Amino acid sequence: MVKTELAIIIILGCIFFIIDVCTFSYCNKKAYPILLIHHIINIFAQFGFLFNDKTLLTIYVFAPILTMIHWKTNNNKCVLTQIVNEMCGYDMYFRDIWFLMGLKNAKYYSEIHYSYLIVGWIIAIVKLRNSFNKSPSLKTK
Repeated sequence: MVKTELAIIIILGCIFFIIDVCTFSYCNKKAYPILLIHHIINIFAQFGFLFNDKTLLTIYVFAPILTMIHWKTNNNKCVLTQIVNEMCGYDMYFRDIWFLMGLKNAKYYSEIHYSYLIVGWIIAIVKLRNSFNKSPSLKTK
């Protein structure tokens, strides 16, 4: 099951990477591998709670915490975005799935996005807890 779920994440990341590079002219094609990795990570960050694998859910539960620590210790910026910006001579935000779908222009985008991420995180915790409760008991009789 993990292979299928990882394949979905990678395929969706590749699709949004292709949409990104086809709709914006990045001046330095050497930035493409970093952009691709960024899109794959972003797809996992946005939709990882939908999967059922314990390992992926565990990673998903800790990823937002690690991301927030990274942003707080890096002036509220993502190092992958910074690398692409340096390589291309830009100063712009990452063109993630929500940007590419035109949703970042919504009036209450930040509130909606944060609410979505919090709900996804709670769903992942509940699914993870339930998956461990279904595990065979280690108690001796």
